[in-house]
Amino acid sequence: GNLAADLGFVATGGAIAGQGSVTVTGGRYLNFPQGIAFRDIEADIGVNRDRLQIRRFSARARGNGEVSASGGVRVDRELTLPIDINVVARSARVLDRRDMRATLSSDLRLSGAVFGGMALAGTATVERAEIDLDAEDRSGPDIADIDVREINRPGGAPDDEARQPAAGPGPPMALGDPVGGPEAGVAAGAVPQMALAIRVDAPQAVFVRGRGLDVEMGGSLEIAGTLGQPRILGALQLRRGTFSGIGRRLDFPRGSVTFPAPDRLDPQIDFAAGTRIESGSVEIAITGRPSAPRV
Repeated sequence: GNLAADLGFVATGGAIAGQGSVTVTGGRYLNFPQGIAFRDIEADIGVNRDRLQIRRFSARARGNGEVSASGGVRVDRELTLPIDINVVARSARVLDRRDMRATLSSDLRLSGAVFGGMALAGTATVERAEIDLDAEDRSGPDIADIDVREINRPGGAPDDEARQPAAGPGPPMALGDPVGGPEAGVAAGAVPQMALAIRVDAPQAVFVRGRGLDVEMGGSLEIAGTLGQPRILGALQLRRGTFSGIGRRLDFPRGSVTFPAPDRLDPQIDFAAGTRIESGSVEIAITGRPSAPRV
């Protein structure tokens, strides 16, 4: 995007005062591993003495959902940077991976101090989500790593030492990883602490599909802990569901989706169905991770 700044700062007696503005137009943010994309980012941030105020912030998510923000940050003498920002999402597709997709609306508040402990709290409602058990089967062949030789790299090693393999896709990003993944080079202790208290309601339209499974889930979750060590509490329970794949259709009497891994968006599924046939009974269980379910 395009960034324009017109700023001036004066430091007197340990206090910092500024005047001016920062604007962003036509911005984009992409996080391919997590399927997060925002476009048309527009921002207008005003600076008045010791305050940075978000006069306008908006962005479009995939699916034409919208995200907006308001509030600001104060530059105090101790440089703890007290913060109070409200973030609102409306029908925003915040997750768009091969195996998981989610569209939600939310009202969140970020408060506290950047270098004194922050808290992110509020509510979110999942309007539609889907876990695709067949995603890995459709992912196509792996792409081989290719050696890359960098020549004339400023400050780099000689050509014969600069040959190194291209970075392949890393592991799924943990919830507490800094932007760029766990190897981004930011020490864990340097990441400001942020307490989490977010209620996520998903009354319906959370679908688990693939491998003969077609179910709809619903429920509520609590995201607690901290950004570095989050905890996802609660579960999604079966609303309706069927299994087709053994020459007949079975109805599921029970099923759940839980999040036992405290630091990763990596759900566990557990569905069971059974029926009687002339020669006895048939029982079907589908468990495990969506990316590698067991039937």
